[in-house]
Amino acid sequence: MEALEKYGISEEISGYSYREGDNVWLEEDCDAPKLINALKERGIAMKMRVHQRNTSSPIRRKSPYQMESMKDA
Repeated sequence: MEALEKYGISEEISGYSYREGDNVWLEEDCDAPKLINALKERGIAMKMRVHQRNTSSPIRRKSPYQMESMKDA
């Protein structure tokens, strides 16, 4: 969450990503590229690990991404 806020994209993340406290799991097709591009624009290198599962990911049991300020709206 800290990185999303730091790079000004926290309000652009969809409900297809997941959040638990300060941890965010970004949806791979639309939301993750927003963070990747924000890092690239600032010359920040990033390493990624790809994990593929044949079963449903336990991340899907987490709450959909929602900004704290949006919860009270």
